[in-house]
Amino acid sequence: MLFDHEPPAWAHESLGRWPIVVVRRAEARGARVPVGVRGASRAERIAGWLPATAIIARLSPEQLVARRAWLETPRASALPHFRMLEMLCSILQRFGLAWGPTGGMGYELASGRPCLEATSDIDILVRAPAPIARADARDLDAALASLPVRVDAQLDIGPGACALAELARSSGRVLLRTDSGPRLVRDPWAAREGAD
Repeated sequence: MLFDHEPPAWAHESLGRWPIVVVRRAEARGARVPVGVRGASRAERIAGWLPATAIIARLSPEQLVARRAWLETPRASALPHFRMLEMLCSILQRFGLAWGPTGGMGYELASGRPCLEATSDIDILVRAPAPIARADARDLDAALASLPVRVDAQLDIGPGACALAELARSSGRVLLRTDSGPRLVRDPWAAREGAD
């Protein structure tokens, strides 16, 4: 694992007990994949790069949905967040979009390490390789906003991602997060082709 500076002790402890990292959006460094290491609290996060040859297993957000991983977690009855994932399945299925949990929810489901709290949002990644009309984005945003737990949805359009809420609530430019940094664009799908 490569870090830009000497990582804090908690990072070594976390990796020793939970050798699981999350892929993050940044430019790769040669054959090293940009990853994030999570500690015991929200304040404990650090970026690093992992050699691709060190990866022994990979689990995508969509795979967590396919296996309905939240039904197997021992904390399913402790937090409403896990029950919300069934509702999210119904909503996203209506829109015909592939999706999966990310953030603390995705990490907990993938690792088994408890990290969600009662005040946590549910972070999801929605695969949107084809353009989504702003009216459809507004409908999806409204459906997610009706849930009892706040959902933060990122639309992954391939080489970039933007917040669903921002796309739904803005008629102007939105922030597109790319591996090479953020950009303000009118149309995220046109921007990936260099047209915006």
